[in-house]
Amino acid sequence: MPRRSTAKSIVIPPPTMGWNTKDPISNMGEEYAIDCLNCWSDGATVDLRKGNTVFAGNSTTQNYYDVFGLPLQNGTTKILAVNGSQALYDITSGGVSSIDLSAGGTLLIDDLARAVVFRNKIFFKGSNSIVGSGTDRDVYHWDGVSASITASGFVGPGGDDKALSSVQVYKSRLYFTGLDLSIWYGGIDSITGTLTQFNFESIFKNGGYLLFAGGVQKQGDLDQQYFAAISNQGEILLYQGDAPHLSTWSLVGHYYIAPPVGLNSFFYWGSNLVIITRQGILLLSDVLNSSENLVFLSNKINNFILLELASNENSHGVSGVFFATENMLMFNLSDNIISNLLVMNTNTGSWWVWTMGGQISPPRVINQRVYAAENTNARILRLWDGDVDKTMPITSIVNQARTMRLRPAYNYLGDRSSVKQFTEARPILKESEGLTLTIDADVDYADTTPTSTVTDTADLEYKAYRPRCGLTGIGKAVSIRIEDSVTTKRRSIQAIEILWNEGDIV
Repeated sequence: MPRRSTAKSIVIPPPTMGWNTKDPISNMGEEYAIDCLNCWSDGATVDLRKGNTVFAGNSTTQNYYDVFGLPLQNGTTKILAVNGSQALYDITSGGVSSIDLSAGGTLLIDDLARAVVFRNKIFFKGSNSIVGSGTDRDVYHWDGVSASITASGFVGPGGDDKALSSVQVYKSRLYFTGLDLSIWYGGIDSITGTLTQFNFESIFKNGGYLLFAGGVQKQGDLDQQYFAAISNQGEILLYQGDAPHLSTWSLVGHYYIAPPVGLNSFFYWGSNLVIITRQGILLLSDVLNSSENLVFLSNKINNFILLELASNENSHGVSGVFFATENMLMFNLSDNIISNLLVMNTNTGSWWVWTMGGQISPPRVINQRVYAAENTNARILRLWDGDVDKTMPITSIVNQARTMRLRPAYNYLGDRSSVKQFTEARPILKESEGLTLTIDADVDYADTTPTSTVTDTADLEYKAYRPRCGLTGIGKAVSIRIEDSVTTKRRSIQAIEILWNEGDIV
């Protein structure tokens, strides 16, 4: 005899562990989301990401392509931007910028430039030394005070510094990678002069050229700084010592990983080095200390990352940054100009994807804020700032809507056998400027567009709501999905109560 239908309810938490493209949707933990867009979690709630404001603009038609920070000895930081004419601008004061540091755009710094701060000067090296001829990019530096930048005048390969690539600092010396398996380094504290070559060609087994050469640390050995040289083939050489020409210099490790994606696929997370490879995102400390298979930081979304990188042969714009104050790692997986960011919570390991509303350069952290150049509108954005995208006008900026999409893992509500008739969802959330929420039920792995909208405009304060949202659908598992467009709101999903009538076991 069929059993009588029984009304039930349960309160489930939001998917605070973020995006999961690895586990099958039929057996995914409720802490994950099948899909999430413009969301973020601190581990307790799932919130709409903060907005992006406009920090600086350009009075000409030239777009900006990159942004950098230069900390000075007096405790202040200069903010610099590269525009479409490859000119360098001081935009520290924000607003409409006009301080050209490169004498009318004669400086050859392009949109893939790399920079490093050394002795309170910022050094720039363009990218074409690898992807182009290797003869059209000098090394320049700026001290934060002078009216224009200075050509560093290093004497390196070919008698000048054009045939160099990326630049790093190790034990008070600048180190440049060449176009092969050589490094070129200067004297202690030197910002000009003759560079010394050190060639790794006889040690690297798989050939190629260097992508990274600089200081690193091993886990559990925080007082010891090492030097790592990493090739485009995924070989890593680890040295200890003060400089290659000194007797203290010695090779202490030789490791192999998947090929790094490009010149900018390395960045520091505290004392650790993050590497974006063709197999996923990993930590150098895990490579140096692991005798077994590596566990990638991006394990839960690795298949998505591999698809994103598959078509990029020379992806020197692929990059990342550590945003310490908000516990974020931000990743750009496109070749320089991006419209999406992948973001990882460094406390929980959860992954999230954000749309930026337009094309931006890889983000940079300056003064504990995140900046990026918006390539199509001659503006510098400050990310994760305020509750709306683009609110500070330079010329004629309008607020842009953010699409929030949250599709939690399918939940069997404690019973994988019984059919359920879903009747109602009662989300527990906080929202500003009144409530406007579009929510619905995906049943048994369906993927539909939600159409049930609830509103409450009586109170514009940021406050808690618990609306009653009618559901339809019969099945064993359900995902209560939210998908709507938000412009100036704050929103935080606290939990969701689901009500259903239990039917027969089938």
